[in-house]
Amino acid sequence: MRIALLLILILPLEAVSQQINWNDSLNTAITQYDEGQLKNSYNILLGMVRNKVEKAEVFYYMSLIMIDSNSPENADLFLKHSIKLDPEFSKSYSELAYLKITQGVYDSAEYFAKKAISLNQKEAKPYINLATALIYQGKDDEGAIQIKNAAKIDPNYVSGLGSSMLVNQNNLSGAIYYFKVVEEVDPTNLFNCMNFGNALRADGKVQEALRILKIGYTNNEQNQEYFGVVYSSYFRTLFDLGDYEAILKNVSSKVDRNYKHQYFFKALCYYQLQNNSDFQINAKKYFDLTDEPEPKSLEEWAKNKAGNIR
Repeated sequence: MRIALLLILILPLEAVSQQINWNDSLNTAITQYDEGQLKNSYNILLGMVRNKVEKAEVFYYMSLIMIDSNSPENADLFLKHSIKLDPEFSKSYSELAYLKITQGVYDSAEYFAKKAISLNQKEAKPYINLATALIYQGKDDEGAIQIKNAAKIDPNYVSGLGSSMLVNQNNLSGAIYYFKVVEEVDPTNLFNCMNFGNALRADGKVQEALRILKIGYTNNEQNQEYFGVVYSSYFRTLFDLGDYEAILKNVSSKVDRNYKHQYFFKALCYYQLQNNSDFQINAKKYFDLTDEPEPKSLEEWAKNKAGNIR
């Protein structure tokens, strides 16, 4: 009786230990994948499979590595096995939809994206995959609805896709479309204001860029990620337009006294306005707050910066 009781107590502890080891290995593999160490990640996952860890997440991440390694056939096999292990693991359906899009099988992509959404309405990616599948089938209006649905769930994800379009495909119009969708659902989103404003600048729409950047600057705070980029882009745009008074009036309104960039813009504005006293004060303050050595001639520094800032 005592031995039987010990076995009852020990077996669950072993099961917990195996679960912890499995989770640790998977987390390590995911970290390696996120850092671009695909071979290391794959080797960890393969070791888990050899140790008979039959989990949907393991084969899902193996499929991602296969996609990144341009091996769609293996990716397809891993995704289908992942779904076999867990028919309700939505990420595998979503990735299978993406894979079908890359293969030009848009009706299957639509099916798998809808299946992923039916299982999990809290992730943006399946909606983007569905939108893409629909648009490739000529269903543009339905696709637009799904892009908006994705933006409501994760505006940063959708804005990031727009940014990738711009950087990787040089698709400015496509990027701007995504940024506009995000603006509709989350107009003060700082990440999108950064992406949208700079894309509009690149498109020559300076006043529209200024409007977007101003929204980002005035509705967010200094300690937020991307604030610095929006701050610099906004006041750089004003500087390009020669609106020095607007800069001097607003450049310190959202930042603390040790925010060095305010003194950078103040110094350049005073230089352009030929106010040497205030120029000197702000230029020196800027260099006091930076690691840059103060140049021998502040005037030459300002002249170069004023010319290069555009």
